Amino acid sequence: MTEQKIDPRIIRTKEAIQRVFKQMVCKMDKLVRSFFEYMEAQDDFFKRVTCDSRFDHIRERMHNRVTKQAAESHPLKGLDQSVRNILLTFNNCIVLLYRQWVADGRKIPMEEMVELATTLLENGMKGFRNK
Repeated sequence: MTEQKIDPRIIRTKEAIQRVFKQMVCKMDKLVRSFFEYMEAQDDFFKRVTCDSRFDHIRERMHNRVTKQAAESHPLKGLDQSVRNILLTFNNCIVLLYRQWVADGRKIPMEEMVELATTLLENGMKGFRNK
């Protein structure tokens, strides 16, 4: 059998994804904590737009604007559009975790929630089970 060579572009793309993902994970705790603290310091209007499904259309416009700015940021700038989309979607998990925490009535103390969210984002469900 002949050995198939892997396209160098595929190798570079995979390496870029891994590099950016590692950078994101290293900043994850600070990012999660900052996001939760920021959200909790906002007024009721801002929290409602973020968490209430009746305002999905407003939140979607805000999300699109922030995503566009993030996609043009330094770590993501040179990546393929589909790769950037996946990384940005992963990053948006923080917002979804915050929204669920609010929907559940903030029953978990914020410090615990930040730790839980960070663990999930860094290690997935496997990391949570091993904790």
